[in-house]
Amino acid sequence: MGQFLITDSNSEKANFLFAHGANSPMDHVFMNNIATHLSFREIKVFRFEFDYMSKRRTLAKKFLPDRVDKLVDQFRAAVDLMPVDRPLFIGGKSMGGRIASMLTDAILTSIPVKGCICLGYPFHSLNKPEKLRIEHLRCIKTPTLIVQGERDPMGCQHEVVTYPLSQQVHVKWIADGDHDFRPGKRSGQTEQLNLSMVIEEVDRFITRLTKSTP
Repeated sequence: MGQFLITDSNSEKANFLFAHGANSPMDHVFMNNIATHLSFREIKVFRFEFDYMSKRRTLAKKFLPDRVDKLVDQFRAAVDLMPVDRPLFIGGKSMGGRIASMLTDAILTSIPVKGCICLGYPFHSLNKPEKLRIEHLRCIKTPTLIVQGERDPMGCQHEVVTYPLSQQVHVKWIADGDHDFRPGKRSGQTEQLNLSMVIEEVDRFITRLTKSTP
């Protein structure tokens, strides 16, 4: 695991450990946009790369993601390096959010994670809606926010509303958004508007849970 990429804010109300998706690095334009806009909301964002992505960067060769158990271990290692000066949230884009959600309950007894944030959760692989990735979401105890595009091909609205998810999972829908929250050309929405909605949902979630901190 490489170094953190940190996006500071003048007055932080929370720390957010934010992992990338399967095919994009931590400094992808989407990751940059989310981190920058959250910093305007007094949220300090820490980004890191899983080992396979760090190798892509240093060796200029494509490596596939590691096994899920290895990714969980790498995410846990990043959590262990986080400062404890502010409430901690963990999450990520797509695969990064999935790995965070698989980890969060396991570390609650030792690390006070306030919540998990998943941006574009991969409920299933492309074109394989029968192969769900929700088993741990049925019983997750950590407050979890999933921000999902209505027409996300890895879990669209009419699919996800039928899934038996824990009451701690809160799904917020982005109008006509795809997996990256981009709207269709005829929707009347804009990518910037959808991004603003994503930021608003994340900020609202973090603010609610930090206000409940003893």
